[in-house]
Amino acid sequence: MKQSREAVKKLFDGQIVDPGHNARHGVRDIGHLAVRCGHDRDDPLAGQQQVEQALVADEGVDALDQFSFYNLGNNLFRMEQYKGAVEAYIEALRLDPNDLDAKQNLELAMKQLEQEQQKQQQEEQQQNQEQQDQQKQEQENQDQQDQQDNQNQQDQEQQEQEQQQEQEQQQNQQN
Repeated sequence: MKQSREAVKKLFDGQIVDPGHNARHGVRDIGHLAVRCGHDRDDPLAGQQQVEQALVADEGVDALDQFSFYNLGNNLFRMEQYKGAVEAYIEALRLDPNDLDAKQNLELAMKQLEQEQQKQQQEEQQQNQEQQDQQKQEQENQDQQDQQDNQNQQDQEQQEQEQQQEQEQQQNQQN
C-alpha cells in the first residue's frame, strides 16, 4: 500500500512512475482519469483527493479500481459512448455495490443508450422507407418508360403497315 501511495504522489507531482507496477495496481489509469480527464474538470485536485482518500482509508486496489471504473464511466458518458459507460458503471458497482452515484449514473447511461438505440432504429426504418420509396419510384419510371417504348413500337409498326398498304395501293393502281 505504501508503494501505491508513493506512486500516486509521484504521478500527481508530475514525475514518471513505473508503468508495470502502476498498471498492475490501477494507479496509472486512475491518475490519468483523476488528473487528465478529471472527476471534476474545473478542479483536478478533487480527483487526486479521492485517490488519496482511498489509499489512506486502506481500501486497497478494489477501491482504486472502483474509482477508476466510475470515472471511466463518467468520461465515456461525456463522450456519448453510452455502451462503454454502462459497462464501466457495472464494473464499478461490482466492486462497490453501495455506490449510489454509480447506480444513478448507470441508470442515466442506460436511458441514454436506449434512446440512442431507438434513434438508430428510427433512422434505419427511415432509410429503409426511403429506399423502398426510391425503388418504387424507379419501378414506376421503368414501367412508364416501358409503356412509352411499347407505344412507340406500336406507332412505328402501324406506320410501317400504313406505308406498306400505301405501297400496295400504289402498285395496284399502277397495274
